[in-house]
Amino acid sequence: MKVTFSNYGMVKRLPIQFSACKNGNVSPAENIGLDDVEELAREIAAGMDEREPYSEFLDEDLLADYRDLYCVLKSDRGGKVKKKFISVYGDKLSAVMEYSPKTGKKLKVTEYQEDGKTVDSVAKFSPETGKMSKFIKYRPNGKTLDSITEYSAETDERSKFIKYRRDGKTLDRVEKYSILSYPSTVPLIKLTQYQSDGKKIVFALDYNSLTGKLKKLTKYQPDSKKVDGIYEYSPETGKRIKYLQYRQDGKTLKYVYEYSPETGKRTKYFEYLPDGKVDYVHEYSPRTGEVIKTICYKSDGRTVDRIGFYQWNY
Repeated sequence: MKVTFSNYGMVKRLPIQFSACKNGNVSPAENIGLDDVEELAREIAAGMDEREPYSEFLDEDLLADYRDLYCVLKSDRGGKVKKKFISVYGDKLSAVMEYSPKTGKKLKVTEYQEDGKTVDSVAKFSPETGKMSKFIKYRPNGKTLDSITEYSAETDERSKFIKYRRDGKTLDRVEKYSILSYPSTVPLIKLTQYQSDGKKIVFALDYNSLTGKLKKLTKYQPDSKKVDGIYEYSPETGKRIKYLQYRQDGKTLKYVYEYSPETGKRTKYFEYLPDGKVDYVHEYSPRTGEVIKTICYKSDGRTVDRIGFYQWNY
């Protein structure tokens, strides 16, 4: 039996209007679909290791490799080193290392750009353990903040990454990392992308703390307080398993897509009434992706009104 409802059919998901993140900057009012945010989320997770701050000046053992290294020591009255002024390949200042007068451990390393005057970065260390606690990166002018990386005192691994916009004050995004994972992976567990004001959230990405796979993508409405839509992902395969679209109140569902965790293809579509009750449900063919069944409900959202089956001829 073939039944067709004229008011029901294939549901087309339109792109959603929101601010897109590209190259660390948000382009306001750009029309982009959530699929693009998904791709961005995976690229961000894949490129985390590239943000790991590294400098020869953070490891004094590596400084021995420089043949033309020039070092001036500044000591306190007891003979303990307070500062080391280091120049590499010339008389221009390359870095300044500061030490704790009590423990003798490294407290701070300020690295300079090639001119020997402009600050490039500042690394701060725990006076008790000597482990890095914070790495501050500046923009080319040496004064404006570019980013801050914070480290866990327990694992010595990064725990947070804060990226600023060009003014060095407005937040661009905040990344949080798992400190319980195996040190060589340090997967990202949460990323929050902000609007151009640095306060309102555009979207948030949640990752699995053990595998680093994307777990949930939450996109907010322009006011940043109400949820616009949520993607949920399979913890095993990392493929999307559900998409929830909300109405303007940020609480009432408008429609929901369900996907196969194995193939990523959609399996069901739920359309909701303004009061949050189910209006109808589409079921899709796992082979072709076409609608094969529609279940319509009465106004209570629970009682089945009618069922339609679809037969596609190719």
